Amino acid sequence: MRIMKNKIRSLIYVGVGLILCVLLCGGFGMTAQAEDEDIYVDFDYEESENGITITGYTGDEAELVIPGEIDGKRVTSIGNWAFGGHSVLTSITIPDGVTSIGNYAFSGCKILANITIPDSVTSIGESAFCNCIGLKSITIPDGVTSIENRTFSGCISLMSIMIPDSVTSIGDYAFVGCNITNIIIPDSVTNIGRSAFEYCSGLKSITISNKVTSIENGTFQGCSNLKTIILPSGITSVGADAFYGCSNLGTIVLPNSITSIGSWAFYGCRSLKTIALPNGITNIESSTFGECSSLQTITLPNS
Repeated sequence: MRIMKNKIRSLIYVGVGLILCVLLCGGFGMTAQAEDEDIYVDFDYEESENGITITGYTGDEAELVIPGEIDGKRVTSIGNWAFGGHSVLTSITIPDGVTSIGNYAFSGCKILANITIPDSVTSIGESAFCNCIGLKSITIPDGVTSIENRTFSGCISLMSIMIPDSVTSIGDYAFVGCNITNIIIPDSVTNIGRSAFEYCSGLKSITISNKVTSIENGTFQGCSNLKTIILPSGITSVGADAFYGCSNLGTIVLPNSITSIGSWAFYGCRSLKTIALPNGITNIESSTFGECSSLQTITLPNS
């Protein structure tokens, strides 16, 4: 009888142990699941066959790391306006695996100072970082092929940017009002949009791709610290207002490939002392050299 009681007691202990084990393990599992859900709760997102697109953020983290996965699926895209106008973000890390950043995705994040963009990103939309007035530097991944219209417009603190060899075009107003001091446009770039560097008052030097064929309207308007520029030999036209108000521009070399210069192109270039017009120029538009108060010599072509 005593032996039977001991066996029953042992079985009870084993049963109780198993129940406790199940309860504890289940509790840990539920806790882990709850923690995962807490990570995602501040994100709005959409699911598709290609993965997760972040469409919004309601949290208050200043230094935000966007998760690489949600609900077991990879985050592959930052949607239009996803973080637009968010007032507390100072730093953002985008996970590897994201391939696109939508239009206005971070527009108006005024105290955003640092953002890490992975090499997986191949597309950055229009106005994606427009008016991020606290942003000081950014590295564009090698896979990006185009800097769209107004992408960095109004980023008044932006002083440093690296444009990779993969980029073929720079859109209209792409860097308006930035504080960039020096920039190299790689030879992969074939087109620079109008007013692309307008009012970049800190810009002192720029190297333009040999494949660019035109300087569009207002491209360098108001770049008041630009002192010297050499246009590549493939340039055929300089648009209206292209260098308007470049008050410190003392030297500009115009290649013979240029056949047209727009009105007001060099208006207000008060430091310009001499200029030689290319042989292909047949007409000088109105106010092309207006208010160039230091201009002493213009060499006119036979054309």
